[in-house]
Amino acid sequence: DHISTFRKMIVYEQPGDRVMVLLSSGNLSISQSVREILQIEELRETREDGTQGEPITIWNAKSMFDAARVLGSAVRHVYDRDAEALKHAGLDFNVSFIFGGQVKGEGMRLFL
Repeated sequence: DHISTFRKMIVYEQPGDRVMVLLSSGNLSISQSVREILQIEELRETREDGTQGEPITIWNAKSMFDAARVLGSAVRHVYDRDAEALKHAGLDFNVSFIFGGQVKGEGMRLFL
């Protein structure tokens, strides 16, 4: 038998500024894709005046809520890219996350 282990928890940290922990369950390929994309994903928003705001990443998010929104964007990115192929292979897009941590200046937060 070939037995492998994979981390289902990853810590994102900038000492003195933020610490975030992501726990995952479900399809390993989906969760690993989301984890990798999360490190580079940018959430782009349009302001009320129609101009583009500064992209939000987990590294510059001003709150854990904004960081959780970046996580959601990463999940949608992977879904848009892979869901149809998984469906054709008879697999569901199945992944769950617990995301928590603290950004300097706010209390600890937890998102399911």
